[in-house]
Amino acid sequence: MTENRTFQAALLDPIKPVPANLKDGRGRPAKSRFDIYRNNVVASLINGLESGFPMTRAFVGAKYFKLLAGKFVRIYLPQNPLMPLYGEEFSEFLSHNIPCGSHPYLSDIARLEYAIRLSYHSADSEEYDWSTLGHLNEDDLKEARGTFIPSVFLVTSDWPLFDIWIRSKINSESAVKETQSVLVVRPEFDPYPVLLPQSSQCFFRKLKDGMPLGLAIERASNTPGFDLKETLELFAKHRCVRNIEIPK
Repeated sequence: MTENRTFQAALLDPIKPVPANLKDGRGRPAKSRFDIYRNNVVASLINGLESGFPMTRAFVGAKYFKLLAGKFVRIYLPQNPLMPLYGEEFSEFLSHNIPCGSHPYLSDIARLEYAIRLSYHSADSEEYDWSTLGHLNEDDLKEARGTFIPSVFLVTSDWPLFDIWIRSKINSESAVKETQSVLVVRPEFDPYPVLLPQSSQCFFRKLKDGMPLGLAIERASNTPGFDLKETLELFAKHRCVRNIEIPK
């Protein structure tokens, strides 16, 4: 285990020496070969971030993004063998490494990009048959639990995240602080973001947490502007719901 940690540390830090147990064919320290390998590993991780966060990269510019990515990959090793899922911590990393006032919503853009990738790689699932909802009596409806399709994710921001995404705004000065919630959905093959009304966010979260439908409606009704019919229509249109069932 100690040797593995030493190898990993040297692999991502060019200042650290080549691990002592790495030798070339003549029994000498394999510095040249290890340097090549180290550069290839770091370059591939940076390339993965560049392809995984294209809008984040566009906002800060290719050169600065590569600088940030280079710093990130030396701190966070991949934890998943599926490389497209590398970068889960990138949004949090950006929130601590971008100067205040410079694209203050950048970490939220990264969170949205990562949620879209998660959605793409999530398991497939059948959509709920909404015609069965009308067969439930009032008491059953109150106790029913809703579950969402695995590819559905919610990203909430203090900034107009959906507007920024759609319009691809580059100038942060044009963005006025306004809370928006974005639902990432994947009704077919490719995921995409949908604006979720703030009044519907509470309802989504309560259902996601397993709250009974009746109680979730009651809690969400305290939110100004909540429209149950409009929210369910949005869920149905984008095939968000996997099931609504009565607990046994």
